[in-house]
Amino acid sequence: MAFWLPPMSRGLFSGPPERLQSVIRTLRAGGYPARPTPDVVRDVAIPSAVLTVFVNGLEAAGWSFERFLQRDSLEHVHRAAREAVQVAASHTKGSASAVLPLLRPVLFKLLLPVAAQLTPFDLETYLKVHFTKVGEQTRSMMRTYVDLGRSAGLPVEHLNDTSTPSEDTRSGPPRV
Repeated sequence: MAFWLPPMSRGLFSGPPERLQSVIRTLRAGGYPARPTPDVVRDVAIPSAVLTVFVNGLEAAGWSFERFLQRDSLEHVHRAAREAVQVAASHTKGSASAVLPLLRPVLFKLLLPVAAQLTPFDLETYLKVHFTKVGEQTRSMMRTYVDLGRSAGLPVEHLNDTSTPSEDTRSGPPRV
């Protein structure tokens, strides 16, 4: 089996200290950059929220970077990502202050082509294949953000404005 991790990636793990170090050592011995953290759920909640909304927006754009990067699509993903980050921060008692200023359509527009060039495979095809396979999980996570946000009294207008992507997403701006 082969795997690729983006530069500076770390696999975060938490758990009982008597077992955690053995897991970390074993993974590192196999070349996986494992790292212990006190609370992996809290540490990955905000990045996962951004990724989930990004993937949902990409699916709504028919898995096309070109369509995803259109102004209407990016703005909708941006608004939904901000809501998801706030929900994740609220739910985990984390802080979104470092992430919220970075959630700008222009950064998606600049970083996506760079990421596509840095990966040693066709990123657009990879995202489509992988996230189509786990599509129900993505939709479940989106519903969870909406439910958690509503329960906490947070805005979820853009998260709630989701649609199941159709086969032909060219008939209008992609919806997240």
